Amino acid sequence: NDYQDGEDCTQVLKTGVWNDYKCSKTSEAYVCQIRFANYCNDGEYFDGTTCYSEIPTSWFTNAGWTLHDNSDAGRPDVYFKFFSSQLSWPNARDACATANNIVGNSKTPVLAAALDVDEMQTLYNLRQSAGLSVEKAWLGGYQTGSSNSSPYNWLEGSTPGQEECFWNCANGNNGYTIWESGEPNKDKEKHTEVRSNSKYWNDQDDYEQRYYWCQIRL
Repeated sequence: NDYQDGEDCTQVLKTGVWNDYKCSKTSEAYVCQIRFANYCNDGEYFDGTTCYSEIPTSWFTNAGWTLHDNSDAGRPDVYFKFFSSQLSWPNARDACATANNIVGNSKTPVLAAALDVDEMQTLYNLRQSAGLSVEKAWLGGYQTGSSNSSPYNWLEGSTPGQEECFWNCANGNNGYTIWESGEPNKDKEKHTEVRSNSKYWNDQDDYEQRYYWCQIRL
């Protein structure tokens, strides 16, 4: 009501409602603020105290993801996570797509790809750490055609650039593989699993229930 034209400031009453009041009043408590949206530069990430140019590793590890450093391989680093629930290959693929629990991360997780022996070792270690080394688990590899000689691809987004094909590729530029001897060997089994107590791969029907790994490649 701007009593006597002298109440030009806002106070909060004990009831929680606002009141206009004298700006010269010196005995009132007050609250300060910092708007964090303006605290960091555009594209930076804020953890409450510090601005980062990239999402901090701790945000991934605290959410259960394990960093695999690819600096020696000349590829982007990748985070892997092993999931101890058994799903069909299509359901595991869909579960990975909704597994992004890292604040600030905009990349959609996918079923994991092993692009070299070191990445395969990290995946193997994660399954072993979960106490499930005796169990089979899905990777993101799938056969693209109806015959046993059709190429195998990784899921889109699982590899940097255009490296999705990894076996029997049309251009002959095959990627890393570690198939069990004689595999892949069946026209109807078109999805890639890792054998139990092993790093070796096998082609398998997509309806089989398996544990699985997801990945976020940076």
